Amino acid sequence: MCIRGGKDGIVTGIQDLNIDLQSNSPDQLSKQQWNELIGSKFNSPMAAIHIDRSLNSTKEPNFYPNSTLFMNCNRQHSMAFNPSQLLLHTGFVYELSNCVKRNLGRQQIFEHKIELPFKQVFMHQCPNPVKSKWDWGRNVIEVLHDKLISSSLIKRNHTSEYRRGSEHPESEIMCFEDLYVSTRSNHWIEGTANTVSFRRDIALKTGEPAAAKTISERSVDFNTMYQSYCTPGQQKPTSAKIKIYQRSENAYLRSIVNLKEVQEFIQLFTTQPVEIITTTEKMPLTEQIKKFNDFDILITSHGSHMANGEKESLHLFYLILHIIIVTSIQLFLPVFSVFLCFCLYTDQSLICLLFPPTI
Repeated sequence: MCIRGGKDGIVTGIQDLNIDLQSNSPDQLSKQQWNELIGSKFNSPMAAIHIDRSLNSTKEPNFYPNSTLFMNCNRQHSMAFNPSQLLLHTGFVYELSNCVKRNLGRQQIFEHKIELPFKQVFMHQCPNPVKSKWDWGRNVIEVLHDKLISSSLIKRNHTSEYRRGSEHPESEIMCFEDLYVSTRSNHWIEGTANTVSFRRDIALKTGEPAAAKTISERSVDFNTMYQSYCTPGQQKPTSAKIKIYQRSENAYLRSIVNLKEVQEFIQLFTTQPVEIITTTEKMPLTEQIKKFNDFDILITSHGSHMANGEKESLHLFYLILHIIIVTSIQLFLPVFSVFLCFCLYTDQSLICLLFPPTI
């Protein structure tokens, strides 16, 4: 099984040569079956492909023996700053590591025996945050790396790590003895336990939010929600700290066009000044966390910044020091279903509120 430097697809054969596996057992998939399984129409970087036999390479293919854990970040340049694609295609590694740690010595994790720790970790079409000095990406990859080590999926002085951006030449061929990929490589970190654990690891790595290092979290039903800033009889105005989020300083804009009118209207509901905030991909992660720990109510346009790793993730990184409300302004129904998790600090623990996105 091979890949081409920086290009889409996992090479499983050569065109015009009938060497494709036929499905004779549940453990074998043909090229077509694999592509149907992963939904290659929407996930082409991981699709099985056959290459032209006339492909010329300037050098011999590189061969990686033993077991390799493989990730594809979806056509990202080595110098890219795209949080969504990074965490969207590597988050499964964090889930896998947690699963292994929880079940170690108790039950078998994988259906078949896998040579562990992995000999290689290969990140294809992925950015290089160290090279680009991207603080957000560097912190996330370090957390993923540490989690893999703690679960014994990789080992220091044993596992080699490789990265290729989308700019690498197609003539570079890399082949693997055993390549391990996940059909969940197009999903964000999911599940309350994984989300809570990830936030805590980020806090331990960056120092923010500081309280996450000393308290525990638990999920509660949305119906128990209470806002400390509410007035008796719901009289207006309240003392809520309300902010409006404008995603206006990056390549994927989410802007409120009548911002002044919205700000003036919202000001009628609170005695606190209504502020406009924004963040960018290049902003230090600790600064982003502080911004998203400083409001009671956030008004924002719909976007992936509300639920995943993109730009300034509310879901994964930020613990709010009191219960908050997030209002999503949407012009269309979201094509994905997510649950946001916001939290309330008590004396002993942090209570997370889970509720579906506004429609």
